Amino acid sequence: MKQCELKERLGMRGFTLIEIMIVITIISVLMMLASFSYVSIRDKIRRTSCMENMRVIFKAATLCQTERSIEGNNLTVKMLHEEGYMRRRPTCPSGGKYWIQGEKDKLRISCNETTDGSDHGFYE
Repeated sequence: MKQCELKERLGMRGFTLIEIMIVITIISVLMMLASFSYVSIRDKIRRTSCMENMRVIFKAATLCQTERSIEGNNLTVKMLHEEGYMRRRPTCPSGGKYWIQGEKDKLRISCNETTDGSDHGFYE
């Protein structure tokens, strides 16, 4: 018995081109939706990581101000790292720069100049 006769008897046939194209279209739509979700999650993770870095800088700056009576406007992240108030120098996951602003009793840490144009806010 030939193979094509066997397929006819069993009722088997291959997929048509239309069926394959529909399956590929459905898979591509699902992939597109998943990629949008991935980008959103990645941005949230970067923002959260940046906020944690700002919290660490804030604590180090507060400690430095308490120990040395330094004005908030004279503090820099580089100085805090070099003086030993931070183990490592934090870097923004979006390529931004941390900025310390403040007066004697009030500090504000912000992230400026991110490469992707996102706003990570500030920490007070």
